[in-house]
Amino acid sequence: MNVRILFIALVFSLLPACSSLDSRRELAQSIAVQASLARAIIATGRFHILAYYRITDKDRPATIYIEGDGHAFVARNLVSPNPTPANPESLRLAALDPSANVVYLARPCQYVRLENESGCRDEYWTVKRYSREVIDAMNSAIDKLKQAHAFTGVRLVGYSGGATVAALLATVRKDVLDLRTLAGNLDTSAFTRFHRVTPLLGSLNPAAMAGRLYRIPQLHLFGGRDSVITPAIRDGYLDAVRRFDKRLRCVQVRNYPEVSHAQGWQAVWSRMQYARVGCKAE
Repeated sequence: MNVRILFIALVFSLLPACSSLDSRRELAQSIAVQASLARAIIATGRFHILAYYRITDKDRPATIYIEGDGHAFVARNLVSPNPTPANPESLRLAALDPSANVVYLARPCQYVRLENESGCRDEYWTVKRYSREVIDAMNSAIDKLKQAHAFTGVRLVGYSGGATVAALLATVRKDVLDLRTLAGNLDTSAFTRFHRVTPLLGSLNPAAMAGRLYRIPQLHLFGGRDSVITPAIRDGYLDAVRRFDKRLRCVQVRNYPEVSHAQGWQAVWSRMQYARVGCKAE
């Protein structure tokens, strides 16, 4: 694999090499237990997806948190043998949510024993991390949870690469009430251009699907100290949406000067999870 491709995953990877899969799973379980989230493994065909959830009111929607890209690389030129994150930021955000219906979804191949997962190849946490196969699996996991628990709709939340997945899920579902992202890579082409790395071949790009997104109420939060998701990447997505709606009537953007890519989001989310997200009048 091209070394420049490796950089794409490396900038999202925060895991120390010494952290074992067991310790990462134990950390996630500890966070979930403290937040009263039950655990499930959902079979989706190609992948098994780890979920933590709390469903207490079937007459309300579920807020669904999508995990980031995780531990894609051990070193700049060495692909990780397992993408399970050391710091599951989206799970920490879900744990802050007091809503009646909260769901956390890990990404394909995270937290599972890869020797038991014939569909897990490293391309699914490198160049194909946002592929159609990945989106279909995540969509299937949501469908199965909805069938089992009968909640009324979904609110999608994603951090970093999880924001990419959340936005792509919003293009294929008909029950999305709103989309919220934190430090989100919403234009993967702008990302690769800005960082001068090889494109994510085999992955989908939310900006390229702006025509399916511009009517969905959405809130995007960005950090002023984020050197990974820069204003150029943010603006790539906003410019794509403006081609369909110059006023960005359904898109809110907020910037936090003191927040970096990996630091400060829990404090922000403790306030912003309550923000109203909607579309402005015609």
